[in-house]
Amino acid sequence: MAVTPLYGAKIIGTGKADLPDSAIVDNYRLASDMLERANEAKRLLGVQELPPDVLEALQTSNDWIFPRTGISRRYHLGPEWTTSKIAASAAKNILADAGLAPDQIGDIRVSTVTPDHLASPPCVSETMAQTGIPVWTTEKVRYHPCLAGDVSYACSGFLVNVVDVISHLSFGLADYALSLGADKMTTISPPFDRMIWPILADHGGGFGWKRVPYAESDVRPEWIYAGGDWTKGARIITPWGGSAQPLTLDLMMQDPLLMNSNLQMQGRVVMSELVKALKNFVLPEALEKAGLKWSDIDIAFFHQANYRIIDPVVEALRALGLRSDAIVYNTIDHYGNTTNASVPIAVHDARRTGVLKPGMLVMIVVMGGGYSWVVMFLRWSLA
Repeated sequence: MAVTPLYGAKIIGTGKADLPDSAIVDNYRLASDMLERANEAKRLLGVQELPPDVLEALQTSNDWIFPRTGISRRYHLGPEWTTSKIAASAAKNILADAGLAPDQIGDIRVSTVTPDHLASPPCVSETMAQTGIPVWTTEKVRYHPCLAGDVSYACSGFLVNVVDVISHLSFGLADYALSLGADKMTTISPPFDRMIWPILADHGGGFGWKRVPYAESDVRPEWIYAGGDWTKGARIITPWGGSAQPLTLDLMMQDPLLMNSNLQMQGRVVMSELVKALKNFVLPEALEKAGLKWSDIDIAFFHQANYRIIDPVVEALRALGLRSDAIVYNTIDHYGNTTNASVPIAVHDARRTGVLKPGMLVMIVVMGGGYSWVVMFLRWSLA
């Protein structure tokens, strides 16, 4: 028998990182930058002429990128930006939006696949320091109590982060919390590969949360659905650099362009399998578990991976009963795939432009590495 929780969680602020306009890279500039890498590739490979496959991988254009991805621009940040700096920028904006001070935060999670450091310190601790979340209480007689942690679950990480925070608030472990998603994907994207480099980008965003009586909660337990196909994790993989295959000097000499130590994706296979799973199993089962109908959904946010994943899924959902006036809000055109930041940025932009309104029933869908997926429904209450 299900037990109604005593507490729930309500979103009281949204935000994204303030990034410099100089970091915006459109498809024309990106294509030019990739061609200029030809000389660097020759130097790394020690050749006068590039092999045909490498030369082809460097040749791209707006006409090649946009029809395949739906992306026209993205942020590529310089070395002065770390993931924690991106996350802290978003956190400060969320705190301002929610009217909170840093010392009111009792729980903070950072979802990322590109932490500042591989093992330690965690990205969240660097983020807390830059956000101004205090180490000590005001009286300096004890440490400021704050749950904190990194969440690494590839493109599904932000909603796993959100579920963690909601659970902690429901248990009464904190009064206020931050869910942050931030990634500097240019640090793990292969810069000599036109199949991946134009897609992945840098950014950060998130939500601010408040513990409330369960009757006022934006989310219910039955409105959360998660799963995956763990047997297909190698479809999206960073082959080298972990405990399975530590990065050694010998390996680096075998692969001077570092294609195997950067992210690899079986793009066509991933798109085909994820689209099939989402429309045939994942979303219908999530809706049934939630006790909702497709006609109940007012607005949907999908992880901004590639429009060729989103569009066929939405087409199938329209056929199943998703209303023609239900909004599917996309931002991939001008942000690219920012991994853990894509959903919070889209939600924030929809709210700020007046598209997302109080009272709307929201569906959020994330999917990605590890062949994971999380679906969440919530009743939007923030003006």
